[in-house]
Amino acid sequence: MRNSLKIGTVGVLALVFATLSYGAFGYWDAVRQSEVFAEHANVLIADGKGPSDLGAERLLQLILVQDPGYQDHRGVDLSTLGAGLTTISQSVSKRLGFDEFRPGIGKIRQTGFALGLESQLSKEQILALFLDTVEMGRGDNGWMTGVRHQIV
Repeated sequence: MRNSLKIGTVGVLALVFATLSYGAFGYWDAVRQSEVFAEHANVLIADGKGPSDLGAERLLQLILVQDPGYQDHRGVDLSTLGAGLTTISQSVSKRLGFDEFRPGIGKIRQTGFALGLESQLSKEQILALFLDTVEMGRGDNGWMTGVRHQIV
């Protein structure tokens, strides 16, 4: 009985370690690439494609619907209802950190990536990347990405 308990405990600890390691890989991937992401976000902002270019009311609506705790959290928010349990930072991470995101275990790396982005980029930069990469659905010419396709 004691051997079974020891084996079970070791198995659980190994699973916890593997999970945390996978999240840490996401974090460090984001940190390593943060300079490129920040530069792209700054170009978007300079080109009039940043969050403030939506106007204060639209930006507030976007944040309230997508991620009400956005200004207060550092990438992960388990206390505020919004679009499920995915923050704006996690949404950006899904598109910047994966060739093809798959839910489930991918959420662990996505969360680490979001924490890495939040540690290196400003909220304005992350929002600019969100607006540039958000998936808006299918249009006449295929899949539409970015808010600019919708606001004329």
